[in-house]
Amino acid sequence: MNTKEVTAIAIKLLALWLLIQVILYIPSLILIISTFGEINQNKVQLDFYVSVVLTFLAIGTVASFVLFRVSNSVLNKIPATTEIKHDGLSQQFILQVAGTFFIVSALSTLLSYSTVLLKDEDFNISNYFYVSGILLEFVIGAHLLVSSIIWARWFNYLRGRT
Repeated sequence: MNTKEVTAIAIKLLALWLLIQVILYIPSLILIISTFGEINQNKVQLDFYVSVVLTFLAIGTVASFVLFRVSNSVLNKIPATTEIKHDGLSQQFILQVAGTFFIVSALSTLLSYSTVLLKDEDFNISNYFYVSGILLEFVIGAHLLVSSIIWARWFNYLRGRT
């Protein structure tokens, strides 16, 4: 595996990480909007919440998609360098390391957030978004860890190396 392929994997994982982070930051965005409403002593309309969250999701998703797709054209312009001495380091191993990172990150976030979940009597919509983002990160990490060869084939297909 040369540096060009390692760079392709890193950019694809960055795009995936960005998409997960967009989902995870929705509760913080809702909290910020409601805090500004309380500071100004105004009640924030539901339409404003929905429009801001949808705009945030749209921008984050488009940015992730563009990063995912542009990486192919950028990597085509980079000349292939010499082979990396990897001693058994493969694309699947890198994807499994990324999956392990996602799992550990999701579990640590869920464990720290569990105190809030246990103390909170009313489980509101922002909690659903936050927990769904954590679970999405965990599921993607578990799938990367268990089925890294599927992800490697998928990334090879997206790079045009079917």
